[in-house]
Amino acid sequence: MKKPFGLLLVVALSLPILASSAHTSTQSHPATPGTAAALRQANETAGQNNSENRARCQGDDPDLGIAGCTALIQSGQGETEYLAKVFFNRGHAYHEKGQHDRAIQDYNQAIRLNPNYVAAFSNRGRAFAEEGQSDRAIQDYDQAIRLDQNSAVVFNQRGLAYATKGQCDRAIQDYDQAIRLNPNSAAAFYNRGNAYYAKGQHDHAIQEYDQAIRLDPNSAFAFANRGMAYAAKGQHDRAIQDYDQAIRLNPNAGGAVNGRGNAYAAKGQHDRAIQDFDLAIRLNPNDGDAFYNRGLAYADKGQHDRAIQDYDEAIRLHPNFAVAFNNRGNAYKAKDQYERAMQDYDQAIRLNPNYVVAFYNRGIGYAHKGQQDRAIQDYDQAIRLNPNYAAAFDNRGTAYVDKGQHDRAIQDYDEAIRLNPNYAVTYYNRGNAYYEKGQRDHAIEDYDQAIRLDPNLAEAFYNRGIAYKAKGQYDRAIQDYDEAIALYRNVPEIVAHEPTKSASRNECPTCQKRQNPLRKQAQT
Repeated sequence: MKKPFGLLLVVALSLPILASSAHTSTQSHPATPGTAAALRQANETAGQNNSENRARCQGDDPDLGIAGCTALIQSGQGETEYLAKVFFNRGHAYHEKGQHDRAIQDYNQAIRLNPNYVAAFSNRGRAFAEEGQSDRAIQDYDQAIRLDQNSAVVFNQRGLAYATKGQCDRAIQDYDQAIRLNPNSAAAFYNRGNAYYAKGQHDHAIQEYDQAIRLDPNSAFAFANRGMAYAAKGQHDRAIQDYDQAIRLNPNAGGAVNGRGNAYAAKGQHDRAIQDFDLAIRLNPNDGDAFYNRGLAYADKGQHDRAIQDYDEAIRLHPNFAVAFNNRGNAYKAKDQYERAMQDYDQAIRLNPNYVVAFYNRGIGYAHKGQQDRAIQDYDQAIRLNPNYAAAFDNRGTAYVDKGQHDRAIQDYDEAIRLNPNYAVTYYNRGNAYYEKGQRDHAIEDYDQAIRLDPNLAEAFYNRGIAYKAKGQYDRAIQDYDEAIALYRNVPEIVAHEPTKSASRNECPTCQKRQNPLRKQAQT
């Protein structure tokens, strides 16, 4: 399964036109190194060249903008409304340079001078949002909307803030309003698609991305995220088409390259997937998700040492990456290095105490070490966290078999079968429990069902042969032994009258693909 991360756009307000008038208030910031030379030049000619400083203040170059606006502020000239716009523009320039604290200070001053300054509230909200302060951002967006209920941009931005808080329904309400106010806002359709994706409504998300693409056919992000939605529906060829187009539009779109790698991996084309993960890493050597996904691809190819190397790098880049610890544990387990595997499962659980699969996998590790009580404790916790986890019931049943508690084991197998009636191994395991209780006919019925579901399950033929032999039906037993030998030439030497061991589920249920967040500066 694929887990999306951070499907949120940041929306930038356009710079307002600076109006000129007169006022006497002053406010300044110390110049940063990048603006020092420009500021000195502006100060030298501040008295004679206010018009030049105004041009710098409202220009596109942040350093020149800061210098020009600062010179205007220090000149002591200008009316209140004029000065509010100068502070706003300098805040905008600091904002463009990523200096959010300084930007917020200037937006504060602009709002103090003009309490009805919609753009200042909106941009200050954006700065708070980019600092991770979503609640503060929403307060500013609320005030901007009270002052101007017709700003599609502000509704879109508030939607992003709610989405960041995980309040997707509330975000969608704001995107709805943004689209009502501006039906041609590709960004609002794109963001609403992200919200529906986060809710698991992939068809609805695709409809939104379709509209975003109609409005902006050059949006690499819309194509990439539509690809994610198709991949979530299992339509990997359709996903690859969208990722291809995203990459054509932006060859440096590492998120799209990573997503395409995930799609190829889902199709079983692991070498092709690895090529994409290699490219994603070349584009961004600090892309922990690409290392993680390449590790999964190597694990699928059985190259567990290479997988571990990639998980190591993913963990170095993201030390709190619980899923990477879990899957590195799986790789160590595949190498029979259970102690190393257990250390990784322990760390995954420390990082995420509600990590169901890490408890499940650690339970397998304890069972392998013969610590059935500890294994049962972990399966218990996995079931508490996910009462519909059929595999945990199945493996807990096997742990009870190993403890000789066959009735308790059969109860767990019954529940596993209720949750997943099509898993052959559970019938096989329950058959073993019935056999050990002396209920040969019951055992044969379960082996029959296991074989119907998986005609290549050699162990089921072998154990059914033992059951028939115990009943004195030697011809039937020989037929089953013949079939087991044909299917599995490496069957170990048979121990008389004993069925083979119950099977634990050792698959890797959380080899989930990760993708980078797809972000952009969107204009409405």
